[in-house]
Formats: sequence, structure tokens, C-alpha cells
Amino acid sequence: MITFHRLHRMAVNCYAIALLSSAPIHAYSINNEVLQSTEIFGVYPGSPDTSVQLNTTLAPTNNDTCLTTFNNSTYFVWVGDDDRPRVSKITVNGNTTEFLDSDSAYQVFGTDSHHTFSIGVDQDGYIHVAGDMHNFDPASTNYHTYLSKFSNANIMYWVSDNPEEISSFTFYGDSTTIRSFDLYGPGYCKFYNDRNGELYMLARVNLKPGWFVGVRALGLYAYNTASKTWTARGGMAPAAGWTPLHKCILWEDDGSHNPNASIPAYQGFMATLTFDMFNRMHLAATICNNTNSLGATHVIYAYSDNGGQTFHRGDGTPISPLPMRAEAGSSQADIVHEGSNPSAPTAAENTEYFWNFAGIYLDGKGNPSISFRDVPNAKTNICSWDSASQSWGAPYLAPTSASNYKLQNLSDPAGIISYLSDMRWGEIRRGLFPQNTTGPFYNYATMTSADRLALREEGVYRMVHYVAAGDGPDGNNPFELRVIDLKFVNNGSLTREYWTNVSGGNLESLQSDPDYPHSPDISEIVASDLETTPQWGNTYGCRLRGMLHPPESGYYTFYISGDNEAEFWLSENATIESASKVASIIDYSFQYQWYKHTSQQSAQIYLEAGKQYYFEAIYKEAYGGDHIAVGWRLPSAPPSSDPVVISGQYLSPWLAIHEGALNPIP
Repeated sequence: MITFHRLHRMAVNCYAIALLSSAPIHAYSINNEVLQSTEIFGVYPGSPDTSVQLNTTLAPTNNDTCLTTFNNSTYFVWVGDDDRPRVSKITVNGNTTEFLDSDSAYQVFGTDSHHTFSIGVDQDGYIHVAGDMHNFDPASTNYHTYLSKFSNANIMYWVSDNPEEISSFTFYGDSTTIRSFDLYGPGYCKFYNDRNGELYMLARVNLKPGWFVGVRALGLYAYNTASKTWTARGGMAPAAGWTPLHKCILWEDDGSHNPNASIPAYQGFMATLTFDMFNRMHLAATICNNTNSLGATHVIYAYSDNGGQTFHRGDGTPISPLPMRAEAGSSQADIVHEGSNPSAPTAAENTEYFWNFAGIYLDGKGNPSISFRDVPNAKTNICSWDSASQSWGAPYLAPTSASNYKLQNLSDPAGIISYLSDMRWGEIRRGLFPQNTTGPFYNYATMTSADRLALREEGVYRMVHYVAAGDGPDGNNPFELRVIDLKFVNNGSLTREYWTNVSGGNLESLQSDPDYPHSPDISEIVASDLETTPQWGNTYGCRLRGMLHPPESGYYTFYISGDNEAEFWLSENATIESASKVASIIDYSFQYQWYKHTSQQSAQIYLEAGKQYYFEAIYKEAYGGDHIAVGWRLPSAPPSSDPVVISGQYLSPWLAIHEGALNPIP
């Protein structure tokens, strides 16, 4: 059995990540993809997972992070029709469900959809859950009266008593020591993990008790696994006439004019985080910068390279001091888009971003795009970053055929974008770049709350999926909730890159070439097994890479042959930074000569069918013969059998060009 070791961060940047050239990559046809949908958990009459039904007013939305995956298990938080929250653990060996709080007297107020839940897992495997909050105040009777045991709490927040176990949770919402939050009045809490597994929480908060203009803000909190503590990012808002009590990362001294409120203090702050392969944090949010507005007026963006301690605009300009603002000045975040007529605050178009879900994703070039809702037209607009001009482009309509409320834009580890509408019967469109899409696929259900870790590490779109009356082609369906895996299958090709006119016969000579790894002379998607044709040329280096799709679960042994020096790298999942060198040859071998050196054979490596794994095969040619081939012995093959070259039917290309393209990271 092999033990994987993560590459050093700088080694990842300089060695394992390449920038494709401008050569056409249309050999991969999205039109040939096949959508596969698999239910892994169900809440509906007759479900094998639970006899309890869902509280439909608390169905998960895109404002929640109710799904997360850790160590091959998926955790799902939801509320039953008895108004009690539950956590389900979903595994290949079976699913289990337990109450979040063992106190049978605790019930979520089931008529307010703001009281849904989010879930996250820290690096040690402890499960964190927050929810049942709308401007949380345990003494308030605006929504319902909380149990007396919550009277000293400042957040509704639980943590599992044991790693990767859901049998019991402890309430930490009133903690003043470990796992305590410095905040007040949280809502819309969402958990995120960076590429190293560090846990963050994003939430709308109040900066002190009361309801007045400027009291609301966006809070970001980082979890320290060793000390079991949460740290608030940002700074104190520069409020006039009152003193904030808590830090925040985004704030404005305005609020939208809610007709139902006597004081126009409302701010939605429906924000989203994502992390690129360099672990850069990207933030999208909406904010109101006009107290007379009927809704939010600006969509903003910022990025951070240190876990939210500092932020920058897209062109690299520092944003300081924190918190960020929409108002012009040194604290201004990137203004992605603003209301079409902010000078006329009563105009209908100034409600453009009201109740907006600001989604953010990275395209195949690594450029961020942000989606936001145009309320009057009930359409989702998108703005994309243009790395050439270092600015945000004009908004364009999302490529869906009907109105939608909260469009999710997500990208595969290999670089293909998916647009998933939470209306219009689960319409999905796919594209290599933001405005280059095909489809649609239809899944005939509302799809929300994507599991970002499952997508990042497994390449699977793991979604909450529910069917209500009116969904689907017949418009006459009972309410059913599922957790499903969506996979887009189109195997048979890989990415091939060449660096020409590079002298030397070892990989060190290729790695020292100034064009490596970001500027290959040839980059193409080819239908091929995991090998090259001999006698391609002289004085060059070549890399084959993409995703490996194992046909069966079990222990695989890999082999490499090549001329001259050659290496085969394989990831423990779909992420490029988890790749390790598993087989190599230091001088040369003949084609399919698998046993010349012991280093040509890997240890046994356990792979799971249905998952995908990043791979990379690279070799350096000087003169004479040249070739590379990677073979394997399947788990079901006899131990004495010879390896066979990995067939193209188990391969798909690496279509991502580069993430973090806003600014090169040292």
C-alpha cells in the first residue's frame, strides 16, 4: 500500500501545474457528454434512509452549505417534519441519521425559511453545524422563543463530540472559551474549507444590538484546529455616532429601504467564497450603498492570499483598512457591477440585486466570474474578469433558457463550467468558458447547496435535489428530497503538451527551461491510450495529463516505460496538489519494458470506481528512440500477470488552463 505525501506548495506551483497554450482544445466535445445521476440519500415516502419526512419550509437553499464531504463520508444537515434538525452520514457502506440536539424539547421554528442549517468539517474531522437563526437573539419573540438553555448563546452552533461521528453533538453557542465566536445577531451562516482543509465561516452579522442604519455587516471567521478557536477577520467599521462591538470584513453606512421597516437599515450580504488551486480565497457579495434604495446597489469582489487577513482588488491593489466598502476610497472593494440608476433610488431598476445570491466560480483560465440576480427581469446576470484589461466585463445573461432565482456556477477540477439553475426543472448547461456553453441537460428537480469538497476532490456534483409539485415535465409531483451525485461522462482522450528545442536527456533540463511549465509549444487534446508513438522527434520534453477513471475498486499497481528519463504522478483524488510521484525511470527503457528498474513499478494504490484521479506522465528526450507508456495491473488481474497500457476509455483530458490568473503568485 502506498502512502501519499502532498507536494510542497512552491513545488506544486512550479512543477505540477501547466498553462495551456492558445492551441485549440475543441477536440473535447461537451456535446458528447452523458449525464449520470445517482441517488445516495433520500427523504421521501418509502425512502430506505428515513421514514421521517422533510419540513418543506426549511428545504435547503443555495444560501446554505448543508452538504460536506470528509474522508469518503458525506454529511447532510436537514430538518424533519417534527421540526427537529438531523445530521445524516452518507457512506458507501450505508447511511445513518441522528438528531443534532438530543433534547427532544428543541424544535426549529418551522414556518420561517431563514432558519435552515449549514455544516462543515474541520481538519481533525469534527463536524460543525450552525443554523436556526435570523438575526439571532435568544430573548427575541419575533420568530419563536428559544429554550432557556440557549439564553446565554450568541449563535446557534453545535460540534460533534468525536471526529467523523454523528452520534452526539455539544452545543457551543454560549461558549466563552473553546469554539467561541465574537459576533452578534448572525444569519446565513455558511462553512467553507480551503485547499488545505482549514475551516471558515461566512455570516451576515450585526455589529451591536439594535436596528439602525449601518448596524449590519459581513463577518468572516477562521477556525484554528489546534486551539479549537474561531478568529474574526477584518476590522472595526468606521461608524459615526456609535461604536461597533465586533469586527467585520464588509460594511457600509447605508441600508436598503424595506417598505415593511420603519428604519431603512436592511443589508442582505448574501456572499460566497471559493478557493483556487493556489489556495487564494475569492469573495463575492452584494451590498447596499444608498439608504433610499429598495435593495442592494452593488456587487463586489475581493481576494485574499492569507485566509482573509488582508484583501485585494482584482488588479492586486490592497484594500485597506478593513472592513471593505462600496464607497470610493482605499477601503473600496472591486465594484463588479452597480445598480443601473443609483442616482434615482426609487426607480425599479435600482432593485436589481435585492435578495441576490452572489455566486462565484473560476473558469478554465482561472478567471473569476460572479453571478447575481436581476430582480425586475427574474434573470441571472454574470460578470467575468478580463485578465488582459485587468477589469470586470459588462454583465451578460446566464446561459439558461428561463427565469431562475439563484443560479449556481461551478467548475470541475479539470476546468469545465456547469451552470445549474435551481428552477426550470433543474436545467444544467456546460461550457469550457463562461459564454461558450452547450446543453441543456435536465434533471427535472430543483438542485441546491452543492457539496464543494466533493466537486473539488472527487469531480462529482453532489447536490441537494428536491421535487415539489410543479417541478418536472408533468407538473404533478409529490415533494421528495434526495442527495444525488451528478457525473458528466465523456472519456477517451487526454491532454498532451510538448516543449521543443530543449537539450539534455533528463527532466531537470526540461524543468530549467524558461517556458516550462506554463508555455508549451504544442498543447492538444488527443484520443489516445496513456502512451505516445515512438520516434516523435529529438530534444524535446512531453507531458500527458488528465483524469483517470478506474473501472473497479481495489489495489492497482502502475508501471512506466520511457526514453529518456520519465515519471508518472498520480493524485489521491481529483486535485492537482495532491499528486505524488509513484513510478519513474532514470535513464531509459525500451517500449513496454516494464521491469528494467524497480522504480518503474509503483506500490499498490487503492482507487475507487466512480471517482476520478488527476494523473501526469512526463518524459525528456535527447536523441534516438523516444516514447512513454503507463500501464497498470487491475485489482481483479492475477498478481503474476503483466501490466497493460491504460486504455483511453479510462481517461479524460485536463482542460483547466490555470487558476489564480488575476495576479501571478510568487
